Order: sequence, then structure tokens, then C-alpha cells
Amino acid sequence: IDRGKEQVRLLNRLAHSVDGPDGDLDAGEVVALAVALGRRSARLRKVTLDDPAADGPLALHGRAFDLLHVLQRCLGLALAQAKPGGRVEVRAAREEGGVRVRLEIGECVGVGDEAWKAAALEASAAVLGLGGRLDTPAEPGQPGCVSLWRPGAPGAGRA
Repeated sequence: IDRGKEQVRLLNRLAHSVDGPDGDLDAGEVVALAVALGRRSARLRKVTLDDPAADGPLALHGRAFDLLHVLQRCLGLALAQAKPGGRVEVRAAREEGGVRVRLEIGECVGVGDEAWKAAALEASAAVLGLGGRLDTPAEPGQPGCVSLWRPGAPGAGRA
């Protein structure tokens, strides 16, 4: 029952993010929500999903829902590559005047070439729609990571 209540709470946060304004947000908080929402899918695939906390706030400008949508696509891509019993680690950090989210895939398995290309194309289109870029493993089944970069909020990260 408690697990069900937690899922409802997370889905409620997701549902309310649709109406959220375009503005400054903390990418670390959005990544944590995306990972929490993705844990059930990971569990069904017998994959451990980890998300070490970011070192401080990661400022982005945009809508939390848009970033959540892109992160869910990227998580789907990473989970499709992860070997059962394996691990996907999601890390968010400041990089190149923006924020990079890396989904490190421990041990990979191959997926059908067409399925991989279709999922990668959908994820990439979603990322590009936010003004970011997506890097994926060169070949299905190879160890690596799915990596998303997004420009930071104006004035963010300046020392």
C-alpha cells in the first residue's frame, strides 16, 4: 500500500508539472523525479536505477514537464540497453554552460537495430526540441551511456 501511495504522489507531481510555468528550475530536482518515476520500469526489467545527488543546484530555464518528458525518453533508451541484473546510473552536473545528464549503462545487451534507431530518433527529437543535444552509444549493445546536454539558465553557473 505504501509503495502505491508513493507512486500516486509521484504521478501527481508529474501531472501538475504540465501546468508549470516556463521559468528557472533546478535540473537536479527534475532528474530525481524522473528517476523516481522510472524505478518501476527499471524494477520490471530487473535493472537497478541509481541517481547520486548533484553537487548543488543545477539551474535551467524552461518547463519541468518538458525536461521530464525528455528524461523519460532517455531513461527508456538506457533501460532498453541495460542487461537484466545490471545498473543504470543517472548523474546530472554542470557542463559547457549548461547541464549534462548522463545515464551510465553498466552492462549492455543488444536490442533490435530498428527498435534502437526508432527509440534513439524519438529521444533525440525530443532533446533537440528543447535546444539540447543527445549522445548515445555508437552501436546497440555496447557499454556506454545516453547523455543529454541542455543550455543553462541565463547567468547560471557564472562564478
